[in-house]
Amino acid sequence: MRLKEARYEPFIFTDDEIPLLFRTADDLEPTVRNDTRHLVLPVMLRLIYCCGLRPNEARNIRISDLDLHDRTILIHKPKNREDRKVLMSKDLAVIIASYIVTITAFQPRMEYLFENQYGGAYSADWLRSNFRSLIKAAGIKRHGDSEPRVYDLRHTYATNTIRRWLGECRDVDASLPYLMAFMGHRKIAHTLYYVHTSPDTLISSGLLGWEDDYE
Repeated sequence: MRLKEARYEPFIFTDDEIPLLFRTADDLEPTVRNDTRHLVLPVMLRLIYCCGLRPNEARNIRISDLDLHDRTILIHKPKNREDRKVLMSKDLAVIIASYIVTITAFQPRMEYLFENQYGGAYSADWLRSNFRSLIKAAGIKRHGDSEPRVYDLRHTYATNTIRRWLGECRDVDASLPYLMAFMGHRKIAHTLYYVHTSPDTLISSGLLGWEDDYE
């Protein structure tokens, strides 16, 4: 099995660390410089994790990209230059609907789902900085040489999806193309990249016999 070459070792959040991170985000207070940060971060981070989005995809979602009735999000021309629709859970759709009602009291003419005080999307630096502060406040420590980053929420989503399939005795071989499409990958090898993050589970499953022709 040939995987996409890893440029770093991803930080995979544990089952305890994910809810801890969200609880810490929920406890944020507004600041003098940003009176909506405590509303934006809890929803943005949940969206990245629950839908396996790239951080830049979440930051740039527009209100017009949402269909809360069908529970879909239209992701415009991400890394692979192709639009795709992402389905969200009922619980997440309720959270987003409630967030929109609350946030529009502060910003009644929003274009972006997560809009800063200047009318644009929040920057990658803003998200990284606030994420580091949340990690520190939550007391989440590095795993070996891996420091937690926002992008690792996407890694954790993919890893947990594969683990769930294994627990359900699903045909992971046949299911991976769906995960590939959902995450916006063009090659199955890019999705297989996430497989190495749970080697113990995979070794016991016997799934390490995938053939090279997946690439």
